[in-house]
Amino acid sequence: MVLAAVLTGTLLVPTAALGDSPAEVGDGESSAEALPPTVVPSPQEWTPATDSGDPLTFDRRVRILVEDAELEPVADLLASDLTQVSGIRPVVLSMRNPHPRQSDILLSSVPAADLGEEGYGLAITDYVHLTAATSDGAVYGTRTLLQLLTGQSEARDTLPRGTIVDEPDYAERGVMLDVARRFASVDFLKQYIREMSWLKMNLLHLHFSDDEAFRLESDVPGLTSELHYTKAEIADLVDYARRYGITILPEIDVPSHSTRILQVRPDLGHDCEALRDTRLGLLDLSNPATLPFVTSLIDEYLPMFDGQFHVGTDEYPNASLKDSEENRELLASCPELAEVAAEQGYDDPGDLFRDFIDDVTRHIEGQGATAWIWTWFEYVGSKPLETSPVLDDWKGTSAEEYSAQGYQLVNSDGGYTYVMPGRRVLSQEWLHDTWQPWIWSPLAADLALEPDDENLVGLKVNLWNPPRWTPSIPEAGISAELAPFLPLYAEKAWSGMGYPSYADFAAAARAVGYAPGFGLGQLASYRFEDTALSSPGENSGGLGRQGTLIGAELTDGRHGTALGLDGGSDRMLIGAPDVAGPWSLGVWVRREATDARRAILLDSPTASIRLEQQGRGERVGLTSYTGGRESNHSFDYSAPAGEWVHLGLSSDESGTSLYVNGELTDSIDAQVPLPLQYLGATEDAMVGAVDDVKVFDSALDAGGMRALHDGLVAHYTFDSEGGVTVPDASGLGHDAGAEHVDRVPGWSGGGMEFDGGDDMVYTGMPAGVADQWTATAWLRRTDSGTVETLFSSSVTGYAIRTSQYRTGRVGLTHTGDPERSDKPPVTDRWDQSFDYTLPADGTWRHLAFVGDEGGTTLYVDGTEVDSTSRQIELPVQFIGVYDRGSASLSGTLDEVRFYDRALSAQEVDALAATGR
Repeated sequence: MVLAAVLTGTLLVPTAALGDSPAEVGDGESSAEALPPTVVPSPQEWTPATDSGDPLTFDRRVRILVEDAELEPVADLLASDLTQVSGIRPVVLSMRNPHPRQSDILLSSVPAADLGEEGYGLAITDYVHLTAATSDGAVYGTRTLLQLLTGQSEARDTLPRGTIVDEPDYAERGVMLDVARRFASVDFLKQYIREMSWLKMNLLHLHFSDDEAFRLESDVPGLTSELHYTKAEIADLVDYARRYGITILPEIDVPSHSTRILQVRPDLGHDCEALRDTRLGLLDLSNPATLPFVTSLIDEYLPMFDGQFHVGTDEYPNASLKDSEENRELLASCPELAEVAAEQGYDDPGDLFRDFIDDVTRHIEGQGATAWIWTWFEYVGSKPLETSPVLDDWKGTSAEEYSAQGYQLVNSDGGYTYVMPGRRVLSQEWLHDTWQPWIWSPLAADLALEPDDENLVGLKVNLWNPPRWTPSIPEAGISAELAPFLPLYAEKAWSGMGYPSYADFAAAARAVGYAPGFGLGQLASYRFEDTALSSPGENSGGLGRQGTLIGAELTDGRHGTALGLDGGSDRMLIGAPDVAGPWSLGVWVRREATDARRAILLDSPTASIRLEQQGRGERVGLTSYTGGRESNHSFDYSAPAGEWVHLGLSSDESGTSLYVNGELTDSIDAQVPLPLQYLGATEDAMVGAVDDVKVFDSALDAGGMRALHDGLVAHYTFDSEGGVTVPDASGLGHDAGAEHVDRVPGWSGGGMEFDGGDDMVYTGMPAGVADQWTATAWLRRTDSGTVETLFSSSVTGYAIRTSQYRTGRVGLTHTGDPERSDKPPVTDRWDQSFDYTLPADGTWRHLAFVGDEGGTTLYVDGTEVDSTSRQIELPVQFIGVYDRGSASLSGTLDEVRFYDRALSAQEVDALAATGR
């Protein structure tokens, strides 16, 4: 499906044509200022060679030469990634006095005074010389080298000649993942370690504990949650992160957010009702057993990590109290706290909280480590802290004061650096042009440090997971909320020479894509609909790879426009690493009869998928290339000439299955990597057309393959009993999470009852479906409100309403963001009503909305009732709405289906006919 960009620009700017600079493929508004090389984050210094001549082109005999044994792991990592990026298989050699030759890559150590602890130098002449003082700096240099390769040539084996001298402006460039409220697999964490390293971010903050869970294997009986990380997994993860130049910062959040701890140690809780019966679990700081328990947890885990430890300390004693006097009164109302505070000579019981911060900080520092806390103590207590933990500042209200006192601060602003699935997001263009790491929100409040404040040590983007429904969402859905933001925050945190405009930055981010091997869920979706793009292979999947057409041309498609291939070397360069497995592919093909030897559909140096397998007649087949030899396999199926058919391939360790038009046709016991270098090939490409190419990192079942054929994106039947999880019946894995809605009898089986307000089902698909789309649902409206929302997206601002503002009719809306001082104004805000009012009489009706290039059409019970020329992206993020300023529908919903194509009137009628 064409999932539109999470934020306009970052995902929609096409990859630079080979050899072009980012400015040449932007929106026409790029500055005339000099551009850095295509690297994100941009380097501090780039000096093109004045007499460079042709770029450096690697031959296939690349050697990586290592002078210092400390850099050997970096060389091994580079060798592996080079193979994924370009197919080059370099040899790693350690030697004391190397003599580099053409195409070699030399890694050398230099004193830290030359480049800094994380800096590197990169000189590209007839060979590449990478210098760094530390292995971390060398890793970051290899990321620059790999990114330079991705945008220079089709083979990804060419580098511009010149010199880069680079180091970060900020020491801490972090990402926080809330794994307490929504567990993340080790594979997910490793994928993000690779992506962070790709962008030269160096701190992975893992929020291991909160009220909902304690995610670490523990010596404390009963404390460990069912989903957790073993100590062996943590040791492996820490070591894996080190290889990529990343430090893991563990967090155990105390003394608030400790409900899970209190479930196994209730004796550490309060006796007084005011602090016992709260939304947040509070440890009793007057209890002499509390501090030893906390320090024992620190002692259990601190040696497993690399010298940093976060102890939370936020939102004590109440998340809503941000007034010192009110907190003093609340704490004083608790006898045990008041008594112990008086014994300590404190007029303010909040000083016990400040003592707690000092005690745990001293304990951590006593073991040679650095303590971190969230800012919050400004609201609790009176006495000055006696220690200086790193302040993870999410408020900014006292940033100037803290800096003056000598605290180190990291900008984790709750307005500008928080990513929360479903929450309205800021424009990346606005962030790029307006926000800086020394600014906290809101902008009008002037919460800022001086740009050169030496105590501002970095920034951190923070993913917080609403605990009620994000555990139901697949990891791919969570990643879709976070991944698009990382390049921008990496650019801000590194603070290099910068790009003249947002268009230039977005083009560069698009060109470098994601890290080798990064991708979750749907990896690619090519629809070929945007004929205005120089590279119309628009990819909305997770690989971050746009297609570049080489010889191929656009033609009439199965749905809209397709990619035409005329054999020979016609192709679209994808340039992504092969998917080893499991994997799935769905594609519409129209093969033309030829005397082609292979008719290659997808190709890479290691494998190909063919419509006509060599020596096997015209049968569809798989081929692997090993040791210079072909290993050919074929299915018992030949694609007809001159007809559109949908081919689906699903592969895992047991073999590969072929589905034709959604039906299983044959299975073989062979498996090859899914080739993603080319659609088509450099020779023996197929003759015909392809449309709607979709790639997944899992082996889809028969239901998923049928969904790919049907163009079905998700199907929610609401038939499951209990819980917040709403399974996706399409087979594509878009399970959703519900909040506030009730399970009731539906049109067929179960249904979901919405009672207005912020009742909603969150799908984990933050972007919309563009170009062609259909949304259908059975709906029984039981009450009438001023505004009632059926489907919505907080990212795109689009909504489909069952009751439109002012008219009360079914309609379409583009809302945008509220016009606040810390957000850019939205001018394109509108409401469009259809000539239809949905009765609130409790009667079931079938609604269908169909969008295409002509606009949007409304069908009721299978009959077209009205249409509008308004074109929108189908909002699929929410069924209902997650917005306190709006309201969901009032009534019962059943059988919600989303498609990425425009269903015909006959197909809509067939869906509605099930209720007649």
